[in-house]
Amino acid sequence: MRAPWVIAGSLVLVPLAAFAASTAPRELYGKSILVTWSEGRHQTSTEGRSRVTVVHTTFTIYVSENGRLFSQSHRATMNSLGQITHSTASSRTRGNTIQTGNSRYTPKGQFQGRTFVSMAQYESGARRVVLTFDETFSSCQISITFGKEDGAPGMVSRGSDGRLYMVSKVDIANATCSVRAGNALAS
Repeated sequence: MRAPWVIAGSLVLVPLAAFAASTAPRELYGKSILVTWSEGRHQTSTEGRSRVTVVHTTFTIYVSENGRLFSQSHRATMNSLGQITHSTASSRTRGNTIQTGNSRYTPKGQFQGRTFVSMAQYESGARRVVLTFDETFSSCQISITFGKEDGAPGMVSRGSDGRLYMVSKVDIANATCSVRAGNALAS
């Protein structure tokens, strides 16, 4: 008999109930989807200080043998020297307890045929991630789009420091998507 998970903090490792009632394609049962990208966020604080913040993101979805979806994400904010200044992720502590980082923008997504679409809304604006799978669901491609509201000079979101920033531009680099057999979340 398996022990139940105990979650402490905001949810980062979750059954994807937040991902609507979408059913994963059977070809993905027992597989993991691994997604990574880096963002160069051109942003201005409420005090008027402008900077470019680099954020590295990893996102993993596991589709169980029964078709249940589980996910885990990690975001690391880097300074101009390439040092991590803030990181959010889940980590195992004792037994079946998972300690999670605060996740302010919980994405919502669903499978639609050979695509998985995930949306995260900010205070103003949003991010859309589209994963497109090949016919056999053995590989995937990623497309990331950021959008602002009509007439707004940019998106408004909270930084890793909890403060509001106007994000005027986001440069995406090193975006990858892959599919592999097994549970990548088990390690």
